[in-house]
Amino acid sequence: MTDIVPYAEQLLSGYTDYSDIINNDAFLPAFLLKNTGRWMKIELLYGNTPVTHIGRLYKVGVNYIVLQLEASSAATLICNIKDIKLITIIYDTNIKNLTN
Repeated sequence: MTDIVPYAEQLLSGYTDYSDIINNDAFLPAFLLKNTGRWMKIELLYGNTPVTHIGRLYKVGVNYIVLQLEASSAATLICNIKDIKLITIIYDTNIKNLTN
């Protein structure tokens, strides 16, 4: 049985400074971080199935986002950034415009 902790340490030992990913707009997390709180339409691809989620961007990590789903729902979506295919940032605050 392999021990996962040494493997994780090996992965992280090569790159431990994530400040570029969070501060440089060339990286998606940094760009999204500046849009925290905005309504977004996130389009993902799971296998061959496209999935769309609409919600308010709640939090951004190095490799994930947290989306608070539509206002009428108490649900939260945590999504791996590499699974995202398209992001539409909505500047119009009218939630009904997001469904078009």
